[in-house]
Amino acid sequence: MKKAFFFGDSNTYGFDPREFSDERYPEEERWTTILQKELKDSWELIPDGLNGRRIPDSDGKMMHLERMFREHEPLDLFACMLGTNDILQTLTPDAEEAAEKMEKFLIWLKKRNAAPDILLIAPVPIGETGDEFYRRCHRECIRMNQLFREAAGRQQVRFADAGQWNIRLAFDQVHFSPEGCRTFAARLPELFPL
Repeated sequence: MKKAFFFGDSNTYGFDPREFSDERYPEEERWTTILQKELKDSWELIPDGLNGRRIPDSDGKMMHLERMFREHEPLDLFACMLGTNDILQTLTPDAEEAAEKMEKFLIWLKKRNAAPDILLIAPVPIGETGDEFYRRCHRECIRMNQLFREAAGRQQVRFADAGQWNIRLAFDQVHFSPEGCRTFAARLPELFPL
């Protein structure tokens, strides 16, 4: 069975914003579980989602990945969906800064030989609300996703833009709704290498 490692933030963790805590959606509603059922016995999914995770940008932040790689190697696919928190958790959202961090991370993954196939998934942009900060975050997310596309091209890794998938967000305009989880899971099988 092939192995795919998914590295992400709260949307990979399955965070349920309705609970206002660290609660998760029920296991059967998480996109990771839905996808695993779809792929059945052909792929083993190893989801590694963490609430608030940003793009790793230091050796210390890579230590977790090194441990995970040692535990699960060899991997056939390494997929990453990060960037939302790099925009949201700052007073001055900056798409270029996030994209620079992502490209350095991709370079590290390639040097590390994380997997023969690397997939960068640009996240669903933060939704627009009446709040000016969220509108700015939305604009920066769209810019970031385009810059991610360019970085993936330069580093010769595969790319997908989840912002183009009509993913329904929850009321907080950041996290997937249960419907969004199903839509996201439905789009992923076509991205798996044969």
